[in-house]
Amino acid sequence: MGVIRKTEKNVNVLQGKITCYECKSIMHQKVNPKERVNQYVCKNQKCGNSINREWLYKAVRLVVNQHYDKSELDKAIYDKTLELLKQDKLILIRKLSRKRKRENKLKHNKDKYIKSIGTRLYYLELRTLEADLSELEPKYNNTKDEIERLKVAFKLKTKRFSKDEENFKIQIDTLLYSVEIKSNEVDIKIFKWRVYTWNKPSSNYIFWYKKDDNKNHILKLPQRKYWSDNKNVTDVIYNYLNPTSEDEINAYFESEEYKLKIEEGKKPK
Repeated sequence: MGVIRKTEKNVNVLQGKITCYECKSIMHQKVNPKERVNQYVCKNQKCGNSINREWLYKAVRLVVNQHYDKSELDKAIYDKTLELLKQDKLILIRKLSRKRKRENKLKHNKDKYIKSIGTRLYYLELRTLEADLSELEPKYNNTKDEIERLKVAFKLKTKRFSKDEENFKIQIDTLLYSVEIKSNEVDIKIFKWRVYTWNKPSSNYIFWYKKDDNKNHILKLPQRKYWSDNKNVTDVIYNYLNPTSEDEINAYFESEEYKLKIEEGKKPK
């Protein structure tokens, strides 16, 4: 009786996180050892964008291993992002509360409201409230989840990531925000604050990299940059990286703009 061999599983570590920057499609892995294929390829066949899977996996590991080297700016971005998310959550709670109370009043006093505003207007308002609630509730849940993901990502204490791909995928779930594959570059984004941009490896580089005598070649981590989808956080980053000098401060106090503000402040209200 022959030996039964367990089929090797190719874990998609970047599942749900990797996209093609060129056409905005998702990318899926394509692994076929017999044909020496080991890639992430764009789902859009007309696009043809791809990246070597083994190289990208090592690049992602290198990026997440640098997560513990945090700066003052990392903390400032984290604090501001968390503050804005909490503000969004509070606004959504208030909106939900108002609309739920109104919905309950309409439902519990149906006859009274129909008599007051008529059947058509009653059901129109009820349907509008239900539509608003069906839109607000997912937003609230997503914001709440995003707050927790941000906290976990920033305060992650794991100092050694697993070599097992299944475990590694779970460990980086909250930390790794996205991987964007461009035609010539690769952006690896850490949740809500850092981005590392790599030059996309050429096919010649991958061929050289795979040769036995180059197996110990070490990838070099590119310089990190900072990003955010929120203008307020972007301002924090800009102001931190471009601090105002004493000369600029003194010039502002001497400016007509500042003098006008002082005059405005003196005027009786």
